[in-house]
Amino acid sequence: MMKKSTLHRTVTATHMNGMTDIVIKSLTTGPLLTAYVLSFGVGNVMLGFLQAVVPLFCFLHVFVACFLERGVSPKKIACISSVLSRPFLLLMGIALLCQTKPFGFGLFACSYILFYILVAITGGAFWPWCKQLVPHRLMSAFFAQRLRYILSVKIIVVTGATLFLAFLSVAQPDWQTTIYAVFLFVAFGVGIFYTYTLFQMSDVQLKRCMDIPFRHKVIRVLKKKSFLSLLFKLGVGNFAFALFTPFSIAFLMKGLKLSVVDCMIYFILSSCTDIVFISFWKKRIQLNLSKVIAQSLLLMMSGSCVFACLACTPSVPVYMLLTIAAILTGIGSAGINLGISDASVSYVPHQMSSVYIAVVNIARFGFTALGTFLAGVTVEVLTRYTTNHWFYFFIMTSVIFVGSTLFVRQIKPVS
Repeated sequence: MMKKSTLHRTVTATHMNGMTDIVIKSLTTGPLLTAYVLSFGVGNVMLGFLQAVVPLFCFLHVFVACFLERGVSPKKIACISSVLSRPFLLLMGIALLCQTKPFGFGLFACSYILFYILVAITGGAFWPWCKQLVPHRLMSAFFAQRLRYILSVKIIVVTGATLFLAFLSVAQPDWQTTIYAVFLFVAFGVGIFYTYTLFQMSDVQLKRCMDIPFRHKVIRVLKKKSFLSLLFKLGVGNFAFALFTPFSIAFLMKGLKLSVVDCMIYFILSSCTDIVFISFWKKRIQLNLSKVIAQSLLLMMSGSCVFACLACTPSVPVYMLLTIAAILTGIGSAGINLGISDASVSYVPHQMSSVYIAVVNIARFGFTALGTFLAGVTVEVLTRYTTNHWFYFFIMTSVIFVGSTLFVRQIKPVS
């Protein structure tokens, strides 16, 4: 049994870990990644691929679980992979400063992929580690508090970066690429502190369950119908969310041609709504988690319908509808992120928890990568063959949100 002071130090370290992690991801993914890629003159398909890289490599979690099941310390794996990943952030920043665009983009893409391979290995050790460290009764409160801190930091980082870029676009437009590189160097510095937080967390050795080959454990896990049901439902929820979210900002920038500041205001409003409603969803998760995820998906569907309306009618009050969409998607994303994170860790058994969590994360993030990549391909295809590709894209995502709502109902713990 862990001492109370040790538990407090560990949980504090995990919160600091989450906050530093979101700084790095805010500066290397999402709207800023879109800006990086556009600065190289690359299209929607490559943008979709790079957005999908982060979740795609979560299949490595199963290899991490293999080592954890053999008694290797999750702290050791997480710390080593975190240390090795940091130099690639420096290479990404250097790539942006290269004058030769084909070489610069190649260096950027390779460094980006290698960085997120190592990040995936860190994550594969981190989540089974958390399941052992955080008592089950505190899991929902832990995720709610961690998510609230993460979103608050994300708002600050994205707001600061966006305002700085907006100022430069007027004062010194030629400096933007250099500032993108500086953001990546900042991410490198924050990454050093991220690694430090991992060293501050208490070490544990995961319990080995059954002295049989690892592949047999995976097969045994995959034969459980209740687990496969959980796997598929969480994956479908992630797929719908990933299909819509990355390209909503792309629509604001490329479809509505809004300024960087306007996009930032939309993001801040959505994120603040997300933070406010975390407590609202946390209370309901304890009563019925499946309803929380289903209702959140329907809210995302409503937000997608508002985007479709914006895409098809140029005379609509844009800012009023964007405010409505930001609130709807903010409430929805709070419920989805909290609900799916909670179910992924707390709904699997303690025995062979590293195997269960690894397979859950592979399914979840595999669906996320598929959704993100397909979104890029779909937008590219619709652009070539339709006159209003954004309208058809958001109608399609609305239908998928409704379909995914039907699948996620009655999510239950693995029996």
